[in-house]
This record gives sequence, C-alpha cells and structure tokens, in this order.
Amino acid sequence: KRLASLFQILMAIDLLLLSYFCYDHHTIGIMITLFAHVFFFGSSTGTVLWVYLFETMHSKALGVAVFILWVISLATSISTPLIIQFVDLYWIFLFFGLCSILGIFYIAIFVIETRGKTRKTI
Repeated sequence: KRLASLFQILMAIDLLLLSYFCYDHHTIGIMITLFAHVFFFGSSTGTVLWVYLFETMHSKALGVAVFILWVISLATSISTPLIIQFVDLYWIFLFFGLCSILGIFYIAIFVIETRGKTRKTI
C-alpha cells in the first residue's frame, strides 16, 4: 500500500508537470516527464495492480476484475486519440493528473495492506 501510494503521488505530480510542459511547449520537459511517467507507472500501477488483484480476489471475481481492467484500458486507448482532436494535449494530461490525485485518495481509503499477510487472512 505504501509503494502504491508513493508512486501514485509521483505519477500525479508528473502528469500535472507534463500538462504544464505541453502547455508551455517545453520539449525537454515533456521528454523527461514522459520517461518519468513510464518509470513510475511500470514501478507501481503497471505491476502492483496485478499482484494486488491476485492477492485479494477469489478466482471468479478475479476473472471479472481482469475483464473490467482490460475494457477500461481499451476504452482509454480508443478515446484518447479521439479526444485529442477536440482539445489540446495539455488538457488530456491535466485530466489524467487529476484522476491520479483521485487515485491517491482511493488507495488511502479502499486498498487494504497485504504485506505480511497470508491469502486466508486477507
């Protein structure tokens, strides 16, 4: 939970900075924050989410959760290029940065700590 919270905070800051750099057309800043975001996502949400699902869910619920995760990923992948046609790129990163801030609160409230616990005690 601490790792997920830390990297969620870093991703939120990074996406808000990325939004600013896109607004300011600061190419070096965009490159640095994009690389940082890939690192932060790969170190947390990209991997921790899968481990957390397997640790906390029963097999039938796990299948539903993974399906929903893939549907949301597909919807995001399809809708983002379409939305970019109507708004500037910095608005997209600002939106995802604000979603990451909401994710910080979600993790703090709803995610249970699994460190040091067996699957039965979770």
